[in-house]
Amino acid sequence: TTQLDAVRSRNAEQTTEIWRLKAEKKEAEEDAEKLKKEVEEAQKARASATPDQTAKIEGLEGTIKDLKTQLEALKTERVGIEQRLKITEDSNTKLTTDLKDANKLGEEAKELRAEVATLKVQLKNQEELQSEIATMKAELQQKGELQAEVATLKGGQKKQEE
Repeated sequence: TTQLDAVRSRNAEQTTEIWRLKAEKKEAEEDAEKLKKEVEEAQKARASATPDQTAKIEGLEGTIKDLKTQLEALKTERVGIEQRLKITEDSNTKLTTDLKDANKLGEEAKELRAEVATLKVQLKNQEELQSEIATMKAELQQKGELQAEVATLKGGQKKQEE
């Protein structure tokens, strides 16, 4: 039972980790989509920009470049997250299998305990019967000895009467 509780606890922790990683993945994908839109807007604005606006666009391009670098880092992190997620899912699958196996073994152990209890009762009954049989044999032997003694006495009495 303690092992099952430990497995259930680990399973719950890993399930929580899976949901957290999925949320991070979704957030990274949303950020990437926003950056893509910002780049498109910047390209449109540059095409029709004044010199002053061009300077601002160049500043924005630097920011975009930094954001692209961050996006690449997020993509790399996402790959790591997906790998951890896969490992966690595999681990959960194994834990679930282990839990089912443990439950099955628990049921088998329960059945074996019941069989052992039945066999103990049968053994006790058999011992009681053997004891009764031994008592009956002793009584029969004693009865036979008494019958032999009675026959001997009757034989002796007949001789005396003759």
